[in-house]
Amino acid sequence: MYYLYYFIYVILSTVLGLWVFCWALRNGQFRDQQRARFLPLQQLAENPGVKADTPHGKQARGILCLLISAILSGAAFGVYLYIGGG
Repeated sequence: MYYLYYFIYVILSTVLGLWVFCWALRNGQFRDQQRARFLPLQQLAENPGVKADTPHGKQARGILCLLISAILSGAAFGVYLYIGGG
């Protein structure tokens, strides 16, 4: 029974992925590849935002690392409790 849900999930996600890919091809999402490589540089020039070298960038990166660590620790603790450790 477990495998049936897995196969349904795989089939649905594959069909959805193919549908989105075909939609992107029909709407020209991949047409201008030469311009696409310069978009990050253009956005950086227009709005430089917070750079990683500034104190705010380092603080934001530190907060993000703490958040990811908390999520991973919570998941590991949940697996520990699920297995029967406590």
